[in-house]
Amino acid sequence: MPAADPAAPPADAAPDAPPPPPKRKPKKKKTFVPLPAVAASSAWLPFTLAFTARLGRHAVAARALPAGSLVLVERAVAVVARARHAGSACPGCAAGVCGGGGKYCGAECGARHAPVAAAAAAGRAAALAAGAAHGAPASSPDGLSSEDLGDLLALVCELDAARAVEEGVCVRAGAAAPPAADACGHDHAAPPCDDNGADATTHWPLRCGAGDVAALASGWGRRSPAWRAQLTAAAAAAAAAVEAAAPYPPPSPSSLAILADVVATNAHGTGANDPSAADLGFGLFPALAMLNHSCAPNAAFAVSGGVARCRTTRDVAAGEELTVGGGGETEGGWGLRPRSPSFAHRPTTTLSLLQVPYINLYEPRRTRAAQLAESKHFICACARCVGPLASARDRHLEAVPCRARGCGGSLLPACEAAAPAAGAGEWECDSCGARVPASTPDKRGPANVVAAAEAALAAAMATLHTKGSAAAAPALAAVAGLAPATLHPHHVLVFDSLMPLANGLRKAGDVAGAAKAVALLIAAMDALVGVPTAELGNLLEYLADLLAERAARSPAALATRLARGARDAAARGADTRSLVLGPNHPLAAASRDQVARLRAL
Repeated sequence: MPAADPAAPPADAAPDAPPPPPKRKPKKKKTFVPLPAVAASSAWLPFTLAFTARLGRHAVAARALPAGSLVLVERAVAVVARARHAGSACPGCAAGVCGGGGKYCGAECGARHAPVAAAAAAGRAAALAAGAAHGAPASSPDGLSSEDLGDLLALVCELDAARAVEEGVCVRAGAAAPPAADACGHDHAAPPCDDNGADATTHWPLRCGAGDVAALASGWGRRSPAWRAQLTAAAAAAAAAVEAAAPYPPPSPSSLAILADVVATNAHGTGANDPSAADLGFGLFPALAMLNHSCAPNAAFAVSGGVARCRTTRDVAAGEELTVGGGGETEGGWGLRPRSPSFAHRPTTTLSLLQVPYINLYEPRRTRAAQLAESKHFICACARCVGPLASARDRHLEAVPCRARGCGGSLLPACEAAAPAAGAGEWECDSCGARVPASTPDKRGPANVVAAAEAALAAAMATLHTKGSAAAAPALAAVAGLAPATLHPHHVLVFDSLMPLANGLRKAGDVAGAAKAVALLIAAMDALVGVPTAELGNLLEYLADLLAERAARSPAALATRLARGARDAAARGADTRSLVLGPNHPLAAASRDQVARLRAL
């Protein structure tokens, strides 16, 4: 019997029947990939890793965790100081040091970093050279500046060298390690691990390794062609430099490029162990990276000295997901910091793609969404980001008062996908439902108002950067003064003007005005996010100092009220810092000292 023709149609098929549709390839399902260090420590860690299609890999509480519970203490697999802080940060852990010259904070840190220092230095130098040819302007949305490339490849090469050390491959230490910081009376070490009573454990800190780094997610396939081309060129230069600097089999350029994207997706900032909260460097903390982002988080992390600590900021039930915010809550991280000269609004088009924190939690909803989608490749579905904007407290970040007689509501873009200052379409009142054109010929439309305020803030910030905060104070006060008649008191442009205004007014000797600006900023933070953060603790300390300073110059009756306000602010600041950073953290101790001093007022 002749063999059947496999291409022939079945005998009972109609002669003119169309061919069957091709079978679709089933979508590749995401699978749970554990972190080896977390899996090995599951018996004592207060969280476990879980996986769902919606949340992906995420952390959940293994037991009920009261507010202030220590969730994680993790030492970075690798950390580098940013080039701009090379003279004031430890090259081994990016903690602040005194004396300059890139000194290590201590002998232990120098010894730990020496085996990988040569690779990190070679990678940074090669990437900087490549960045001169392939780098992008700092404002480019499609690439990294040469400085960012250098910082990124320095950490990538240090990570690869750490892998080689872990695998037992010899890595040359390179040049002699810089000396430890001179004795100066400052404590540069990271805060103690056993600073939370019953939560203390001899297992801390958790130490992840190369296997944990390999398990982290990369967004390479979702990056722009410009990003991939730029990283590929820089990685090739770095791989060649590492081959000459460290005698171990050099990684392929493609593997370094992918690792660079893993770092950009998962790294966290690390900073000074003091109120300056300077973003001195950044590092990779694989276990910390397992906590998903939320714009309304239930935990906060602080990173200093190459060690990350994470604590709950409210009671968390067993089995509840643990989330962290945009890095704004790190003591030495990113986002809102009272020592910053400005909080100038960062449009999405100028977002650096080396955005190692997630986002600023005090940006409007649409801005946060665009930044997360661009830099972290996901859409946030937290409580602040879902539901109609017209009924969310986030609306105030972009709201313009409704002019209808007796209304008192707020105008918002009728289309939530539209940019508030785009000038097209209509805006709708969240109270009376009235609709008005976004732009009008008399320039009184809500989009016109926002555009004018944005231009005024930009001009004020230009003055600040060229002439100083005191000179910029009048222009900043004009922006802040747009509330409540022209902009909502919590509008992002008003919010962004308040901190530089406070600094400028204090420098100009207007302590009362500075205190008012800080108090308005704290009120906005409470209303918009309402969770304890290290930055809130910093602001409360600042407010207490301002009120105490004013009380010392005021008549008795007023001085009594101001002193009471200073004590209240200091007490709340101490409670906030103890909750977020731990009761034995140096900043928490400083707040308690402030409370004790103010009792004498």
